[in-house]
Amino acid sequence: MILIFAAAAFIYSDSRVYSGCGSNVETARGGKNQAGQPSAGNSAAAKKIEISGRLRLVGASRSAEMVVTPDGGADHYIAAEKSELEKLKPHQGKKVKAFGTHTVEEYKYPDARYNHTKNILIIERLEFFD
Repeated sequence: MILIFAAAAFIYSDSRVYSGCGSNVETARGGKNQAGQPSAGNSAAAKKIEISGRLRLVGASRSAEMVVTPDGGADHYIAAEKSELEKLKPHQGKKVKAFGTHTVEEYKYPDARYNHTKNILIIERLEFFD
């Protein structure tokens, strides 16, 4: 099956590959982190990667996010609109190979206990495996 990520719609095909148009890193995530500070993810820090792992849904229902989790590695959050992520929900738990732009966002809060970093992946192509 092919899922093509363009504008705000997915187009299906029979080939089991999802392909998306490259998004601007700043517009995909709003350009600011949760604390309202500029995110670490900018085009200078972005790099193209290929990652294999499982497609998972993490978080509570209202704030759930799709991630690609490699074996023994950190989650890579998929940057996309909620409507687009809904199209990936039926595929959770499947092994995937993702190709796209990787950035890291740092979240800094007044209480340092809550500081963390997030790996963000702007998908260009996503292959599903059984």
